[in-house]
Amino acid sequence: MAILKEVNAEQAIARNRPYQGFAQDRPRAKVWGNYGIMMDGEFVPLPLGSPIDTMEPASVTGQNVAAVRLNTKKNKVLEAFKALGNGMAPGETRFIDVVFQLRRVSDDLEIVPASDELDVDGIVALLGAKKPELKAVEPKQAELLSPSKEELKAQIAALTKALKSA
Repeated sequence: MAILKEVNAEQAIARNRPYQGFAQDRPRAKVWGNYGIMMDGEFVPLPLGSPIDTMEPASVTGQNVAAVRLNTKKNKVLEAFKALGNGMAPGETRFIDVVFQLRRVSDDLEIVPASDELDVDGIVALLGAKKPELKAVEPKQAELLSPSKEELKAQIAALTKALKSA
């Protein structure tokens, strides 16, 4: 019975320390951002906050101008929060007017082909090209070369959409 209690106590302690596997890899944060609401004059935060002073800036590389601009702005907000937090005395708390975005991630999109959607032969005919002849390949090569049904459906849907908008 004593062994069982020790295991349960260790499990309970481990459950209250999220992300403990990464804790050794990061420096200990001293400035935290906590999200919550005011209830009866008391701030009630969510169980987990965001470590501000140890947070890494977002990458600002890439070809998408809008994404690069947004990540640059994110990094400036992070720098401002770090500057504010580092200027505070130990144990000091400030309330800052921020916007909290609550977002639910979308479910995976299932593409159902429309009844008027073209098949591969129809697309080849629209393009005015001849359908290539398939050569026999070894089974292992065929597995590497063959896209899945989902990949083919996505490619056909993209081509069909492009043809309809052209």
